[in-house]
Amino acid sequence: MSIALYAYYHISKVRQTVNPDNAYWVWSEDGSVGAAMRTGADLMEAGLALTLPDRYTCDLIYLRDAALGKPDGLEAPGAFNLLPAETSADAFHTSAKLSWEPSAHARSYRVTVAADNGFEKDILAKTVNGTTCRLPKLAPEKTLYYRVQALSWGGTHDADDGPGSFLTPKLAELPGVTFVSDMDWVKSNAGAKNEVHRDTNYGGSEISVAGKTCPKGVWTHAYNDATPADVVIDVAGKPFARFLADAGVEDSGGGGSVQFKIWIDGKMRAKSPVMTHGSAHHFDVDITGAKEITLRVLNGGDGYQCDHAAWSGARFLKAGAEDVVF
Repeated sequence: MSIALYAYYHISKVRQTVNPDNAYWVWSEDGSVGAAMRTGADLMEAGLALTLPDRYTCDLIYLRDAALGKPDGLEAPGAFNLLPAETSADAFHTSAKLSWEPSAHARSYRVTVAADNGFEKDILAKTVNGTTCRLPKLAPEKTLYYRVQALSWGGTHDADDGPGSFLTPKLAELPGVTFVSDMDWVKSNAGAKNEVHRDTNYGGSEISVAGKTCPKGVWTHAYNDATPADVVIDVAGKPFARFLADAGVEDSGGGGSVQFKIWIDGKMRAKSPVMTHGSAHHFDVDITGAKEITLRVLNGGDGYQCDHAAWSGARFLKAGAEDVVF
C-alpha cells in the first residue's frame, strides 16, 4: 500500500496503523523527511517526526510496503551552486532575479530571503519549480541574504557555495516631481478614528482606485459629519506649478461615497463630484505661487460607512517637468 499523510506547522508526529512485522519505505514530497526504510514496529513506537519550514506550510508523507519494492525517484538531490543575483530598479521599487544551477533529481527548490545573514528575519520564503526566482517590490539600498535548498523525494540539499547576498540599487530619479507622501505636512486628520496613511491603504497594501494600484499616494477616511478630513501642505517658496492626483474611493473599502476638494491659500479651487466605488476623478490644478495646499475629503452626505478615500499618485510638478507614468 501507499499512503499520503498531511502534516502542518513546525514539528508534527504522524502515526499510521501499520503491521509491526513489516518494513516500509518512508519519504516526503518536499524533503522534510529523508527517504529511508523503517519497520512497522518502529513507526508505531516512535512515530514520524518532521520539521516544516514555516507557518501555513505542509508536506506530503508517503508510506509504501517494502514488499512492493523500492519506489522510483528516491534519490537525494545532487550538488549545485548559486549564480550571481541580478537587480534592477524603477522610480518606485527595486527587484531581483535569483538563479542557480540545476540539482540532479530535484523536484523543486525552497528559496529563503532575509534581512540578516543569520536568517532570523525572513522577508520571503517560497518554493519554486524552476531554477530562478523573481523578487519584486524590494526596499532600495538594502543588503539582502538568500539561500536555496533543492528538494526531492530523497531529501534536501543546500547550495554547495552556501547562502548568497545582493545589494538592492537606488530608485530611479524623477526630476521635478515631488510626491505628497514624501513631504512634511502642516497637519492631517481622518475620520472613523483613523490616521492618514502614506503610500498604503488601511490594510497596508498599495493604494488602489478604480482597479488601478499605485505605489504612491495618500489614504484617508471621511468623517460621519461635516468635519473635513484634511492634509495640509506648506508649499511656500517651492517652485511647484501643478498638483496632480487620481482621487476616489479606495478599492479595499468596498463601498462608500466621498467628495474631494482642493483648497489653495484659503480658497476652494477644484472639486470632484461625489465619488462612489469603482471610479476615479483626475485632478490637474495650477498652483503657481501657492503658499498652502489643503487636500480635503468629505463624506457624500450619507454618513461615513466604507468612506475610504485615496489621493492616488498625489504629486507636485515643477514648471516644465515631465510627469510620471504609473
